[in-house]
Amino acid sequence: AQVQTNMQVSFLRLWTSPDPYVETTPECLLLESGKYWNANQTSTSRTTMHFLSGKTTTAGIAWVGVLCRGAFPTSQSALGISCSENLPASGNFGGAYGVTEGVSGSFNPGSPSVVWDVAGVAHEIGHNFNSPHTHCYSGIGGSPDPVDQCYGSESGCYSGTPTLPGPQGQGSGTIMSYCQLRPGGFSNVTLTFGTGHPFGVLPERVPSRMFAHVQSQAGSNPGCLALQAVDLIFANGFD
Repeated sequence: AQVQTNMQVSFLRLWTSPDPYVETTPECLLLESGKYWNANQTSTSRTTMHFLSGKTTTAGIAWVGVLCRGAFPTSQSALGISCSENLPASGNFGGAYGVTEGVSGSFNPGSPSVVWDVAGVAHEIGHNFNSPHTHCYSGIGGSPDPVDQCYGSESGCYSGTPTLPGPQGQGSGTIMSYCQLRPGGFSNVTLTFGTGHPFGVLPERVPSRMFAHVQSQAGSNPGCLALQAVDLIFANGFD
């Protein structure tokens, strides 16, 4: 409801035979999966594609503000990475894509809790919806301050001592935060983008920015993202 968007899984693939992906880091896997989809899935209609991996690295990455965006060129050097020899140094690898590694299937919808499987995927898809991290919101949405100060080492963002916006273990952080990196882990995070959240500086800026991206993309590309009278954000998982 916070982004006034209904997410529908229109395509799902589970590999029962060896998959075509050999990269292990999330950055390289983002390029590799983008390369594969841009070459082999051009007929698959999509607003975004998310790659869920059980590889042991607990990490994720996604392109920012790319709903409905087509393929675009990028390179390993542009991301400051070096991948295996199986992946060309540059190519048409970009798009409306994201990756979450370390997915274990541990989430229990009957007894929901904040775990990596859910928080990680929602976080990366949030980037596709044009949200930066909450410690990077200085000057966005009417405030000179970030939403929180949970991380201080990202270029162009908050750079002071990391601190939680509320008591440790009380869910003071939100989905787009890095508050799980502070003592207390995921008990510092609530599964919200920020609407009505009592901690941080104007946390509602996050879903507002995400919805603005939805409106913009729906207006320019209604065939990809149609405006409808819906009021849900999650629907039975992700592609």
